Amino acid sequence: MRGGRDMSEQLKQARLAEGDWVAGTSVNDERIRGYVRSCDPLDGIVTVAVVESDRAESVGKTVYAKEAQLKRLPDDVASDPEALRELIDLALSARDEAWFYELTAELIALTAVRGMSAAPA
Repeated sequence: MRGGRDMSEQLKQARLAEGDWVAGTSVNDERIRGYVRSCDPLDGIVTVAVVESDRAESVGKTVYAKEAQLKRLPDDVASDPEALRELIDLALSARDEAWFYELTAELIALTAVRGMSAAPA
């Protein structure tokens, strides 16, 4: 019985969640990279806010993808100031005020930490 419980815990951890960074293929067969806006666990359909795509018209928009066609990306975007700036631009274009403030705070904190580590001792 314990083995079955471990397996279901692994499956829960493997599922995508809102805010996860992903790369893969949309239902329209376009290569995408972005973050998860929402998931429907029953249908396995995920909405992804696209930041990169082989179809330029999709960048900045939300597209649908099957969860099985997406791969979770590492969460290291918060350590890259340029990536944060791009996301801030995306938040502005999406008119997502809360996300804009969240990203701006992360960028300010990151530049403050890097500024302190670059300062002479």
